[in-house]
Amino acid sequence: MIETIQQFDEHLFLWLNGMHCPTCDIFMWYVSKMWVWVPIYVWMIYKLFSVKSKVNAAVGLVCMACLIFLTDFVAVKTIKETVMRLRPTHNPALQHLVHMVQDE
Repeated sequence: MIETIQQFDEHLFLWLNGMHCPTCDIFMWYVSKMWVWVPIYVWMIYKLFSVKSKVNAAVGLVCMACLIFLTDFVAVKTIKETVMRLRPTHNPALQHLVHMVQDE
């Protein structure tokens, strides 16, 4: 079962990566950067404080921060360190097949 999922994952990754779409490469490069999302986070916080009372907005913000911390902690400490799966660019079996978009 796990082998089937891994094979599907590899085939899907190689299919998506093998498309070599310059527009998609540029789009994905920008979407993966943290600074692109800052205006959306600022807008969401602004909307939270403008719609809710200050106390409710502050409680909501603290809850969101706790959820973000918890999901990141679970993803890294529980799943990533337990599974210990290599990224496709570091996997010797896939490394030569992966199309990399370099930082410019």
